Amino acid sequence: MGLEIQPYRAGDVEAVRAFNARLKQGGCAFQFPERAESAWLPPAAGEKIYEEYFLARAETGVHGGYILKHQPFRVDDREVSIGSLYLPLSEGVVDKRHNPVGFGLLRDALHRQPLLYSLGMGGFHNPYPRLLKAAGWSLCAVPFFFHVARPNAFFKNIVHLRHSRARRLALDFLAASGLGYAGVKLVNALNDCKGRRPGALTAELVPEFGPWADEVWAAGRERCSLVAVRDAKSLRRLYPADKLKYLKLKVSADGMTSGWAVLLDTPMTNHKQFGAMRVGSVIDCFAASGGETAVATAAKEFLIGRGVDLLVTNQSHRDWRAAFSRAGFLSGPSNFIFAASPPLVEAITPFEQTKELIHFTRGDGEGPSHL
Repeated sequence: MGLEIQPYRAGDVEAVRAFNARLKQGGCAFQFPERAESAWLPPAAGEKIYEEYFLARAETGVHGGYILKHQPFRVDDREVSIGSLYLPLSEGVVDKRHNPVGFGLLRDALHRQPLLYSLGMGGFHNPYPRLLKAAGWSLCAVPFFFHVARPNAFFKNIVHLRHSRARRLALDFLAASGLGYAGVKLVNALNDCKGRRPGALTAELVPEFGPWADEVWAAGRERCSLVAVRDAKSLRRLYPADKLKYLKLKVSADGMTSGWAVLLDTPMTNHKQFGAMRVGSVIDCFAASGGETAVATAAKEFLIGRGVDLLVTNQSHRDWRAAFSRAGFLSGPSNFIFAASPPLVEAITPFEQTKELIHFTRGDGEGPSHL
């Protein structure tokens, strides 16, 4: 085939459109960007966080592509650049003649950045995580947590639990009878009693991250074996002030800054998991050592105060998992997968122990997609 993988150029747009058309015709739901430069994180002078697009080309056109995000991470006590690989698209998903493209994309990304990870992917059963596992990557689920704020809306819309007619009738009965409302409120009350509420909490919606975020970063980074640098400059790059959908919450307890959370408040329409619920998401967060529960609690109370039906978050670090449990969240099945390349695993060995101290949220990788 004479396949070459090279950076996306402005003159490639028409070939990418033709590639996307073939994917769509073959039933693939994903599309590659039809522009040569990232709209989210374009390369810029002085910026350490940026995206690059790469295309797999042959004489017959474009047959694949991937996105590589570069970002500084703290690995133990060192700062290194690590890559996030996402949207690896191969025409092999609709035409078996192009099956080798997928492995070619992966090899090329590893050549450009050996310290590489992927995040999300919709579950272990999908083709991409299976490809990574076959290539020797290490995979684990990033735990999922949820809190039901409005039980009736939850029972009527939670698609995952409404697959059969019998289940739909049972959930509709729970909503109509008031039994579901009473049961959820009882569970929430019991969970609230189990957790010890932090001191007097103050949650302030801020337009952007200031120097106080640098202090939080310095006071919390030692607890992580692997974490993206979350200083003020990095956070302003990822969650800029002009993106109003990102609700940036500065949290204090007993007058001292505990940490922060980035939230979304999203009304859903025919969502494949959440139906027509209004979903509040904790997509990113960080805290000074010991401030995790204050941040989790403040985020929950803030989103409930806005009127969301359901709150969700994914958290990998053991301290954040414990914090959201103490804040009244329940754990559920996760389809949000973290995959690390062999060189990245070697950098944080022993992986089975250090993965408990890895800090990943939905804000990492390609950002808070689908929420």
